[in-house]
Amino acid sequence: MKKKIICIVCFILLIMQFGYSQIDNYAKHYYDKAMAAKKQYDTIAFELNLIRLEKVILSNNPKEMDDSSLWYYSTCLYYARNILKIDEAFDKNALPYIEECASRGNYDCNFNLGYYYDNGLGGLSQNTEKAIKYYTIAKEGGDKKSMALNNLGWCYKRLNNYDLAIQYYKLSYELKEGLAASNLGWLYYEGTGVSKDYAKAFQYFKKGEEYEDMNKRYTLGLGHCYSFGYGVEIDYTKAMHYYRLSCTKKIARAYGRIGYLFKNGQGVPKNLDSAILYYRQGALLNDGWSANSLAVIYGNNKETYGGVDFYRDVDSIIKYGKIAIENGEEQGYLTLSKIYNKFTCPISEKLDVIDRGLKLTSSNILHELVIEYARLVFNNKISERYNDVITLLQKQSNQPSDKGVCLNFLGMFYWFGYPSKDKSKAAEYFQQAIDMGCEQAINNLKILKNGLR
Repeated sequence: MKKKIICIVCFILLIMQFGYSQIDNYAKHYYDKAMAAKKQYDTIAFELNLIRLEKVILSNNPKEMDDSSLWYYSTCLYYARNILKIDEAFDKNALPYIEECASRGNYDCNFNLGYYYDNGLGGLSQNTEKAIKYYTIAKEGGDKKSMALNNLGWCYKRLNNYDLAIQYYKLSYELKEGLAASNLGWLYYEGTGVSKDYAKAFQYFKKGEEYEDMNKRYTLGLGHCYSFGYGVEIDYTKAMHYYRLSCTKKIARAYGRIGYLFKNGQGVPKNLDSAILYYRQGALLNDGWSANSLAVIYGNNKETYGGVDFYRDVDSIIKYGKIAIENGEEQGYLTLSKIYNKFTCPISEKLDVIDRGLKLTSSNILHELVIEYARLVFNNKISERYNDVITLLQKQSNQPSDKGVCLNFLGMFYWFGYPSKDKSKAAEYFQQAIDMGCEQAINNLKILKNGLR
């Protein structure tokens, strides 16, 4: 709403600055009616008359206009797009005015054209190089200089040129551009192109707030800082405040983080109903972490709330686990593989998830995924996968985090004859597992030696 109001104000200021000499009587008529409707809080009439005003503007040939009229018209069209959330068909109509104005060297119109290429608007294909070309012109002057510098930083970040990204973000930041401050905060928070530094990240996020970043990208960062104690003391109340501000911009992860605070009773009374509500909203906005967190809640049949067993909904577990995977959350592969080992599902579907996970996941969950793979193959006697599982178990048994679990599984495979029975090798693996602290291997070795199986 704030951004919409600002766009409207800019629209009004343009009229006030240039008067009505640059527009015909029809345009003046629709403008007056739009402003009258605005004063009466008649949103429908306001937007309808703005649309009519735009049609009048679009009836002119941009190449036949003088510079001031062309700048005025193209800027009106650009702001009207933000006010009315105009569709692609309108963008295509507005584009010739913006292109002509940019070709005459107007800085702001060059920014607008860069924005069109940056975001693939008006029927243009997204083109970072052309966006850089027009932003580079726009950064030399005009009202959008600071934003042009910021957007150049964003483009170079997309191209993995972090030196230039940081250079342009800092130039924009020096002009007190709030979005640039937020973007710098995220670079230091994630350690992208710079050494990770939570103290600096927190400082830049706070500057993003002070400089009024309208996209509110600082809000999620400040929420994380207060939630985890990054660069500042933990304060769950403030974390909740900033996460809620993030939600006003539909920042998906913020919903999930609020869900986490409710689930764990951090800064608010513990409330699993509210946690699920917020996790679900984050998942619907395609946040993989939120979706995975929701799948875990649905999959844990021991989860209680108010002393009552809560959820055990297999369809929802699978649904949200898949959303997590589709949106890049590696933990989703592990969550789904564990669920598939608990409940009856097609073997092919179980193997597909694990196979994809083994190719894509990083080392921090690969060990657990291999164990779930071994459990699936062992329990279902999938003979064509025995050798593959044994190879993976042998590799993962050397990980410090294993603590003999993979070695115990290797013993189980040879004990039961998967792929071939070898009790002496099984006993050897069980003993190695015991030496690494695996208690389950103690019982297995005892049964093996006593010949109870």
